[in-house]
Amino acid sequence: MVKSSIRNQKIVPFEDFLDLATLVKLKKGNYEIGAYLLSKKQVSDTNNTLQLVFGYECTGFHPLFNSSERLEAMVKAFENGCKEFSEGEKFTFRWSSFCDEDKVIESYRQRLASPVSSESEFLDWGQVARMQELTRNHQRKDIKLSIYTTFTVRPGGTEGGDAVDRAIVKLANFLQRKFTPTGATELTLQNLIQVLEKAIIVSLRHQQILSEMGLFPSPKSDKQLWGDLIYRMGAKAVKVPHTLVYDTGELREEINEATPNPSRYNDQLHATSVLLNNGIPYADRRWVCLPHQSTDKKKYIGVMTLAQKPEVFASTYQQVRFLWDVFSREVIYDVEIITEISPADQKMIK
Repeated sequence: MVKSSIRNQKIVPFEDFLDLATLVKLKKGNYEIGAYLLSKKQVSDTNNTLQLVFGYECTGFHPLFNSSERLEAMVKAFENGCKEFSEGEKFTFRWSSFCDEDKVIESYRQRLASPVSSESEFLDWGQVARMQELTRNHQRKDIKLSIYTTFTVRPGGTEGGDAVDRAIVKLANFLQRKFTPTGATELTLQNLIQVLEKAIIVSLRHQQILSEMGLFPSPKSDKQLWGDLIYRMGAKAVKVPHTLVYDTGELREEINEATPNPSRYNDQLHATSVLLNNGIPYADRRWVCLPHQSTDKKKYIGVMTLAQKPEVFASTYQQVRFLWDVFSREVIYDVEIITEISPADQKMIK
């Protein structure tokens, strides 16, 4: 008789490795912006680091439709704007060029759902068919520029600051302990309101910086940010499960009324669980496969790193067109260029 010892193993859910805590909606007067609330745990850290990530849709500028003098002024404004970034924060620029037929009909969905007349409906369907054909042949691309900025809360680093900063430290410690059985919920409602009030000021400052760069930013709502996550995960479109709403001094929660599936999870709805339950990308060492929810189409994502660039450009005009001349070609589509900019540590460069 052979004895086998079975040791108890603790299984950690995959969601615990993700930073997303919930989505936030910030409103003050006519101003409204959404944000991802991240709870980031560093390996060598004993405290969590909170981070609010804001999103902006930007118009940007076209390298072909501007004179060399105009491009010189734009580049100078961009460089000056980069100098205004706060230390420790990141500005992530995502330039994308996709050929997606589903996006074409989305822009016409409201018109097609309630047509003014049979003639206008006929013309709309004809326009949709033509745009889908161009998209299918990679002659029509949906080009966008999205910029994501951060507002980071680091516990222990702001103890000597003002009342708002001390409240932020308490908030970070609170979120670290609130899921533990013995954790004490010492955070007060007023502390959290102060934190979100400061976040609004930071998001407005980020929008001002991007405006001074000449990028014409438009704040993304919480629903737009959630839609971005769903699209990148290849997940089925569902409502935002939970949103923390701060509206002119008042704080509340918006919870989706959909009942969770007991076979999948028994706890309250969480954004990461909802994403993974509605679509999980298949990962390989060489690529990531995104399934399509309505068809059998699949997209494979690979990553390339721009290791080096020319040491010297002939002019600012040539520098601006360095990547555009490549990625604007008809044979290149479904591509993103991601650039992350953060200020250098002043202690290291002195």
